[in-house]
Amino acid sequence: MKDRMDAALLALLEPHVTRFYYVGGLTRDHLLGRFTRDVDVVLPLSFAQMRALYEDLKTKSVKGLRFIEDFYNIAFELEGRHLDLVPLRKETYQEDSPYPLIAEGTFEEDVLRRDFTINAIYLEIRRGASPRWIDPLGGIADLKQGVLRSIRAEAFDEDPSRVIRLYIYRYRYGLEIEARTLKGAMEATYEKLGSGLLIKYLNKVLEEKNLQLLQEVLDRGIFEGIGLRKMPSLSGAESRRGMILALVQANPEAKEYFKDRGN
Repeated sequence: MKDRMDAALLALLEPHVTRFYYVGGLTRDHLLGRFTRDVDVVLPLSFAQMRALYEDLKTKSVKGLRFIEDFYNIAFELEGRHLDLVPLRKETYQEDSPYPLIAEGTFEEDVLRRDFTINAIYLEIRRGASPRWIDPLGGIADLKQGVLRSIRAEAFDEDPSRVIRLYIYRYRYGLEIEARTLKGAMEATYEKLGSGLLIKYLNKVLEEKNLQLLQEVLDRGIFEGIGLRKMPSLSGAESRRGMILALVQANPEAKEYFKDRGN
């Protein structure tokens, strides 16, 4: 199926690019023998060229086409997957926000903006050539050895939601957290994450349907900002809504954060 998607995507992107890079979830899960519906694609284009590509795609039959202004991303559906096309870029973070300031960047800068080595594995798709793996930070070796490693010591200070993703990956894939990475996660604080982001990531945790994961993130105090501290009695078979109701019942101070959100 991926080969069909490669060809279909190259055709859609012509004449804007003759190559692109898969990165993140698709490459990681492909190497682990897993399917992922969400596909990150990096394009060697400027921000202005991304906008021009979007205008061109509007003239074609592209399902669910959207342009994300703040990041110059293009999103749409293709071959049963959700694609997120992004330009090569670099990011800088401010003390009071988990959202980066972005600028056009080189391939090397795009690599270094990522969170974990296993999410910095690129697969280059080029017209007329065989796919080529690019692994500048040793993510493939970390996958083989079952290791979760952050790219930078300051990764969790920049965006504390990376701690949540760290624990999700730990339990989803059965990986061990490298010592320096674990130290950074244990020292992280979560003031940067507003209630909206915390609820978004709580839903991601609940989607995993793993009670050990939920216990871990509650024990770490990650969701104290929305009043969640105590682990309720759960079987693991509850719906997402049922799990949230149980969490709120065990943590009454959390009620105000959920009452008007349709959760």
